[in-house]
Amino acid sequence: MIGPPEPWAVRERGAPVEEDGALRQGESIFALANGHIGLRANLEEPHPGGMPGTFLNSLFEERDLHYPEEAYGFPQRTQTIVNGPNGKRIALFVDGEH
Repeated sequence: MIGPPEPWAVRERGAPVEEDGALRQGESIFALANGHIGLRANLEEPHPGGMPGTFLNSLFEERDLHYPEEAYGFPQRTQTIVNGPNGKRIALFVDGEH
């Protein structure tokens, strides 16, 4: 659950992993980006409901759009941002054990 609004602060009270869709909402709210790279927030340990992501500026998929009729102003191509490799993963090994 996200608490009441505060100026220049976003706080989350408790872990929203049991609520449907709340985990992904929290991941979106706590994402960090600077215009070149964006990192979607995620829990410290993998969770089946999570959707971690790394998004890079200019890394997108481009494809043609087809319409039944052509009309002025309809775009000919579309771009979809691609989720890049997750660079936040850290694995700890002690004496060869994970």
